[in-house]
Amino acid sequence: MAINRYLSAILSTAIVLLTALVAIPSDAWTLGSPQITTFVALAASTVISYLVPLSSGKWAGIYKTGIAILAGIFTAVWPLLAGGSIDWRVVVLAGLNALAQEIGVNVRLDDPTLTKPKEVKAQPIALPPVTPAPSTTVPDEVLAVLGQPPTPVASEQPAQS
Repeated sequence: MAINRYLSAILSTAIVLLTALVAIPSDAWTLGSPQITTFVALAASTVISYLVPLSSGKWAGIYKTGIAILAGIFTAVWPLLAGGSIDWRVVVLAGLNALAQEIGVNVRLDDPTLTKPKEVKAQPIALPPVTPAPSTTVPDEVLAVLGQPPTPVASEQPAQS
């Protein structure tokens, strides 16, 4: 199902839009304001997490969730570095963004249509006939496994003249 595959990006996009509509006041939409910088960080984390694939291993969402966590830390620290105050609504929404990333990854991993390996049917291999070397014999059991009839044993006694 397509929604399972893209759920982390869909949830993250919804949270970023919610941040833009609710958490950032209309007078803060000026270039260079700390609120805009944190919003851009959240939006960039959404795009990056969409582009980053799942990792193989114990925590498949380490990159997706890790990027969202770093963006959340940035949204908490940047306003302080810029001389302003922390807008807790943006920080809470950034935390929800990280949680949404992890939920999206887990839903994707729980979907057997996305994580189940494809079945590959093996094709039979035709083996060439086995010819014993001179003065040797191949046991009949081996020939039976190879699907060949038993080889008659030639007389190993020298011909009398």
